[in-house]
Amino acid sequence: MKILNSIVLCSLLLLNTCYGQDTSSVKKTNHSGYIFVSAGMGIPLGSFCSYEGPNPRTIYGALDNFNLAGEARTGFSLQAGAGYMFNKNIGVATHFYTSSFKVAEKTFEELFGNNFLFNTSFEENYVSELWNAKGVIIGPNAQLPLGKVTLGLRIMGGIQVGRSPEVRVSFTRTDDSGYYYYEEINQPQLTNTAFVFNEGVDVKIKVIKNFNILFSTDYLTGKHTYNDTLSFTFIEQYAGSDYTRSETKDFNYSKRFSFLSITTGLLFSFQ
Repeated sequence: MKILNSIVLCSLLLLNTCYGQDTSSVKKTNHSGYIFVSAGMGIPLGSFCSYEGPNPRTIYGALDNFNLAGEARTGFSLQAGAGYMFNKNIGVATHFYTSSFKVAEKTFEELFGNNFLFNTSFEENYVSELWNAKGVIIGPNAQLPLGKVTLGLRIMGGIQVGRSPEVRVSFTRTDDSGYYYYEEINQPQLTNTAFVFNEGVDVKIKVIKNFNILFSTDYLTGKHTYNDTLSFTFIEQYAGSDYTRSETKDFNYSKRFSFLSITTGLLFSFQ
């Protein structure tokens, strides 16, 4: 029994000694972990938000124009993540994010001009959902403490899931002779996974012991390739005759998701 008590006592002393040394090491090297959550706006860039395309004169060309020029508008961005600082200046970070962008609605006449309409009355219906990008990134994190303010710089990479909108485009032409023409294309919602590159800057302001206000700006870019099938519907009526047909067409296109994520949030440090 005495031997057992001695072993237990020695073990406790050894653990205490190791713990004391580890704590001292932590204080010397400023090891610390942190978690954060932030929200703000996503701003699409480049072809992701442009209207520039091949300026087609057909409904299929119109949809192709949309795919080449994403017509994305400013949307919502949410981020959450964690990090670990090896010392006061160098560490590693992991971020999870999701950003959604509404598609701008522009009429065919605005996109392609009156030469698309010929001499007919024109109606169009353009319905779509959202572009969405979500992913996880990891990489080095450099920080510069300046009193209660800390500046940060990150270069990261990871995996992004890019989801395209579901698009239904249709138009109707009629004229005084009784001619009626209706055309519709349906493009399904598509999902693709690709590599994403990130550059980010942070400003962290300490408010109380472990809590900080976080301001972040991130540039993210990733190229996605989509392959699927379009469905077409055509209805034509003239001089008492009706003609209806449906067909499908395979298609593929690439879309680069490039955007800024500007967010504000709360960071908790385990220091």
